[in-house]
Amino acid sequence: MSTSSPSGKQQFAAGKSQAQRARRPRRRNSRLSGWRGLLARLLVMAVAGLFALLFGELALRLAAPQQLVVVRPDIWVPDDTGLGWRMAAGLDTEVNTGEGEVRLVTDGQGFRIDPQAPPPASDLLNPDPTRVLVLGDSFAAALQVEAADAFPELIRHQLTQRLERPVEVVNASCGGWGPSHYRLLLQQQVGAAREAGRPFDLALVAFFLGNDIEKVAVDRFPPRASSRAQRGLHWPTEFSFRGIKGALLYPLNDALEQRSHLYQLFKKGSWQLLMRVGLSARRVAATDLARNLEDPRWELTAEVLAEMQRFAAGEELPLLVALIPSAVHTDPDLATAYAGSVGLEIGPEGLQPGQARERVSRLLTERGVPFVDATEALRRQQSSGDLTHGRVDTHLSPAGHRGLRDVVMPTIEGLIQQRTEGADVSDAGSSGTDSSSTGSLSSAPAEAS
Repeated sequence: MSTSSPSGKQQFAAGKSQAQRARRPRRRNSRLSGWRGLLARLLVMAVAGLFALLFGELALRLAAPQQLVVVRPDIWVPDDTGLGWRMAAGLDTEVNTGEGEVRLVTDGQGFRIDPQAPPPASDLLNPDPTRVLVLGDSFAAALQVEAADAFPELIRHQLTQRLERPVEVVNASCGGWGPSHYRLLLQQQVGAAREAGRPFDLALVAFFLGNDIEKVAVDRFPPRASSRAQRGLHWPTEFSFRGIKGALLYPLNDALEQRSHLYQLFKKGSWQLLMRVGLSARRVAATDLARNLEDPRWELTAEVLAEMQRFAAGEELPLLVALIPSAVHTDPDLATAYAGSVGLEIGPEGLQPGQARERVSRLLTERGVPFVDATEALRRQQSSGDLTHGRVDTHLSPAGHRGLRDVVMPTIEGLIQQRTEGADVSDAGSSGTDSSSTGSLSSAPAEAS
């Protein structure tokens, strides 16, 4: 039996099939080589970028070091007296909110004190010092400046010279507090001082126009950690941009702003971009939005302050509210930048920087609550080139604290003298006079923005 040899077509087909099989591994190897090459290039770029960042960080530290934020999470502790949280008692540490390192010292109640200030002395002619109680939030606690440069201590120093007698100022302030805290603290501090036989001669409420508007009046706050405490990395509770921001981005920001000069420089130059995407501590205050002009929170806040005034009058204690403007209220260019960062315009349909002071001034005037408004004085100071607020942390600068002191001092001195002479403090401020350099008393019409 004979076998036939394969035909030419069969031989060609068999050879083609072998060639294809021989080429397949080469194609596979070619694809793998392509992916490996891409990964290698990406790795090289990543390493090069990392070295560039490290070099930039080192160069910046040597040539133009930035202010690194120093936050101590143990500064704030839960409080079980109804305040919710407060600064810890007996602190002596360093903090830096971005404007420079400052020393933070607190007394036995957790209130900030100036460690360089002399203790309130007494003499034979004046056995008891004049005592002033300051109630406020982070603008009065003033962790951005040394205690000696903050307005409570500036007031103490100048009052001591003016009255020619010892003066003690109790700075009962803490970041995150609001009018409901001030009301409770006023009652606590005045009651304790009365029982100790060391009553206060004046209460000064530092009211920040940027956010001291109450959503709801609260009688007592449950003990909890302050929102000012450092945020830790955690798993997102919700898979949204807000959840990821709180769980990952904010903790990452906290870590970098305490360690990286390059990151601080980036934040300083890109704050408008970060503000636009919601990753900046800067934000447009709800009090400055035109749509909130008729919000009932204005009335609620004014009533809390009026209640404080009635309580103080019952204790025969003069009370004065100092209206403190934000950086947006004193710098028109910054107000325009803020508005643009969130797609708004300055005007009746967008951002109204003068809205808060006008609304609060009118409501306090209607209720007979004495107040001074520092907005115009600080605005003039800002326009002259004397910066009233920080560049990184937009709380008051040392110059801003001096400007606020100059605004409130004439009224404070007058109220204390009235008390010394036995005047009826329930009428204090009701017949005050307006001064373009020191703000407006409650009886004077608020200046237009």
